[in-house]
Amino acid sequence: MSHIPLGPNWDTRVMPPGPEWHTTGEVRPVFGYWSLISGIVAEALYFPCMLALRQESKNSCYKIMFWISLVDMLTLLVCSVFYGVGLLQGDVFCANPIWHFCLGAYGIGCWTASCLGCLILVCNRMAELMDKGWIFEGIRTHIFLALPTLYGILFALFTPPPIFNSKYHFFLQSVH
Repeated sequence: MSHIPLGPNWDTRVMPPGPEWHTTGEVRPVFGYWSLISGIVAEALYFPCMLALRQESKNSCYKIMFWISLVDMLTLLVCSVFYGVGLLQGDVFCANPIWHFCLGAYGIGCWTASCLGCLILVCNRMAELMDKGWIFEGIRTHIFLALPTLYGILFALFTPPPIFNSKYHFFLQSVH
């Protein structure tokens, strides 16, 4: 990871990356299984809801809600499923730095995209209330949804990601 300029808090030169770092983390089976199982159940329950939203895709608000639900399902993978697996293994950043870096970047990118998608939904509903619904008609909805998609990608690529640490039950901005 020395080729990625992340700053002094991300240095893994003390000990090379590998499984011996798991001794610095803490295995948390109760919360790990809770996160893993609740994430899988939420994913399973989300799917039929997405199908219902997809069938109503004539209305722009349903298109936006479908997009938000898709991004939420992608975010749940990191924030619940992989989080639970990390707690069960007692994971820390230095055990597998590239994996944790990518998970953090992916998670924060999806989360920021989802937040902006929700703001677009608010604007959509306000436009409908003010009889300006034409703003979101046709392909314009997809253009509006390209904004949070691009925002999430840029956020994932150009900001330092939060990193999972089993010792603190948290995604941290610094690994130390």
